[in-house]
Amino acid sequence: MTKSLITAVIALMVLFSCGSPEHALYVFNYGWPAGTSISVIQGGEITVRTSLYGRHTRIVIPGDRPFRIRAASPAVLTFVSLEITEAEGMTKFSLPGPVFRRTIGRYKLGADLRSADADTIASNLITSASSSFTTLSMEFHDKSVETLTFYREFVGKAHNAGIEVIACVNVQSWNTQEDRLANTFSMVHFAEVCGIDGIVINDEFLGKSPGGFILRQIRSIAGSVHRRGMTLAMEITSDRQEFMARMFMDIPVSRCPDELRLNLDIPHENGEIVSPVSVERIESAIVACFDHAIPLSKLSIDMNIQARAFINSDNDVIAREDVSPGELHDVLVRAGEQAQVRLWDG
Repeated sequence: MTKSLITAVIALMVLFSCGSPEHALYVFNYGWPAGTSISVIQGGEITVRTSLYGRHTRIVIPGDRPFRIRAASPAVLTFVSLEITEAEGMTKFSLPGPVFRRTIGRYKLGADLRSADADTIASNLITSASSSFTTLSMEFHDKSVETLTFYREFVGKAHNAGIEVIACVNVQSWNTQEDRLANTFSMVHFAEVCGIDGIVINDEFLGKSPGGFILRQIRSIAGSVHRRGMTLAMEITSDRQEFMARMFMDIPVSRCPDELRLNLDIPHENGEIVSPVSVERIESAIVACFDHAIPLSKLSIDMNIQARAFINSDNDVIAREDVSPGELHDVLVRAGEQAQVRLWDG
């Protein structure tokens, strides 16, 4: 190789390295579970993703753009660092101690917020009642890059109060299965860059007659979500339990949902949601999960926040009868101490 050619190659290598600088960084672990997902967020993109085992892991930050370090594990509230704008001379980043997702006694108690003003309702709940529940499930309608800062701050506020945040994926019955899958993976990405702890997929994703193809899609989603250190919940109606039991047949945990949200609400014929929640209905739902070998540790009961029982009166009009909180608590303790309750903003 001639001297001039060698010089040209060296110059090209220098030019390339100057155009694409890289920065090596050691992320140190102080108490996070083995396998914790470590991501590098730059703008609205994930540019690096790896797993943390042992004392530390080495990552290489591409380019010279500002970045954030994200750490996530299914048992822990997701951590997202402040933006690091100047990394020159920085050789290590120490994660803070993990904050484990909490329960109230033996249970998780959550709120599903899917109205247009969910952000405002959620902020008020975090401020005034953070000790009363453990989980916020919300629709995030605007997933543009411009909203990332707002939602990161919102999620950070919830985490500071010890509350996990779950993003709702609401596919519609008229969507094609390809659109449903695309919408779901779009939300998985959005949840990761915002520091959200998991996603929940509504019952419409399953379609009218779910089979092996839908099952494979759910397992693919579960694997993708778990690689990012997040959790996956599936919302189901009581007639889907036999299908959902197949999720747990000889399948690795990493390919299964972490939670099944059993929805006991039934739409009234005029479109209004009524809530035929009674002690007997809850108990029979839990027994059905036993019969289908669905682990109760995976089970949540979804109900309207009014927690009403519906009975027929003499003139065949549905009347309402309150179910006392104590009665509801007793049946959950009696039928399955690991069950969860989730209240809707009905």
